[in-house]
Amino acid sequence: MHMNGFVIAGTLAAAVASTASAGFTGWSVEVGAADANGNANYSVFLNVTNDFQYVFLNCFDYENRGGTMGAQHNDMFTDPDGGVFGTWSPAGTTAGLNAGDSYVTASGNYGGGLTGTALDPSFNDGVGDGLAFHSGWYDASPGSANNISMTTLKHKVAQIRRNVNLGNHDFWLRLGYKKANTTVALFGDGVITLVGVPAPGAIALLGLAGLTARRRRA
Repeated sequence: MHMNGFVIAGTLAAAVASTASAGFTGWSVEVGAADANGNANYSVFLNVTNDFQYVFLNCFDYENRGGTMGAQHNDMFTDPDGGVFGTWSPAGTTAGLNAGDSYVTASGNYGGGLTGTALDPSFNDGVGDGLAFHSGWYDASPGSANNISMTTLKHKVAQIRRNVNLGNHDFWLRLGYKKANTTVALFGDGVITLVGVPAPGAIALLGLAGLTARRRRA
């Protein structure tokens, strides 16, 4: 873990009480190394089985189940002087801005013309440090770019840049997808957890509490 000089990185199993349909096996989160201020990228993936070629259609019905998302934005649309602090659209994200930006994606990519991503009207203006209740995004240009890899068996649907010191954030999300060359939509859902890291003082208190408990048992 990286927090004040430590490194946080790895893959976290994030599907809690997932509802699978056909090939969907649940959600997962990969957390990148945090910077000196504790800011890290949380990449959210859907996961599938390898029995068919599956295609992403949409994510929808976001619900906050606990904690604060605290998403940070830094894209081409960011204009603090104009009161705009970045959007959830991946179209304004570039290679140079990707490390510090939060966005949702249908294709797993970012950048204008590469994403094939559109925001539902429920997203309102598409800005903010959290997602709107029941918001979603979808494949605006169906094609092979939104095929779910049969090699990795996963597909990136969002990147959330947040501070690990915010603690855990739980949210529920529903997925729409299909088998390639079919017209029947399949669905799955589950709770995703963005795992935070306790502040150093809290870690010390937890350690002290454990030591005290052991002494009492002794």
